[in-house]
Amino acid sequence: MFRCLLRAHFHHGLLGAISLLMEWSFEIGLPLRGAIGIGTLLEDSSRHISLSAVVPALLQDEKEHKWAGIVVRPDAAEAILRNLYGVNLRPAKEGSMFIVRYPAPREDDAAERWCLNWVQMCDLPDIAPGLAYLAEPKKSNTEAFIRHVEALPRFETALGHKSLAAVRA
Repeated sequence: MFRCLLRAHFHHGLLGAISLLMEWSFEIGLPLRGAIGIGTLLEDSSRHISLSAVVPALLQDEKEHKWAGIVVRPDAAEAILRNLYGVNLRPAKEGSMFIVRYPAPREDDAAERWCLNWVQMCDLPDIAPGLAYLAEPKKSNTEAFIRHVEALPRFETALGHKSLAAVRA
């Protein structure tokens, strides 16, 4: 049980930190895009080198983005869902979850994928500089993702407490 809680805390903290980094990047007018994956890591700290077989796939995902957002590769999504929620939810239709299903716009298609729900951590007026920086179609694609997340229902507990994003709204 304790190990499971530590894993959930790690994923919660990591995804929260990436979400806050996304908000900050929008606030300063330099929105980010990227991908989250799972793989083994070979690190040589004496030479400041880190290698992983998953990096080429992550770079390819990021390069194909036509929006400012973070896709979550399928293996990482399954691990995140299992460690945070104890199950593999398909599809996530909850606006306060850390990852949601969305047709992430890419060079050649908009396949439905797991995406980091960075919107739940943001104060939307603060991200205007980043949206203004984006060229089309990335700007309208990013705005569509924001609208999608905002339209999702927010979790409310049996005690009547709403998620952080729902309380803030």
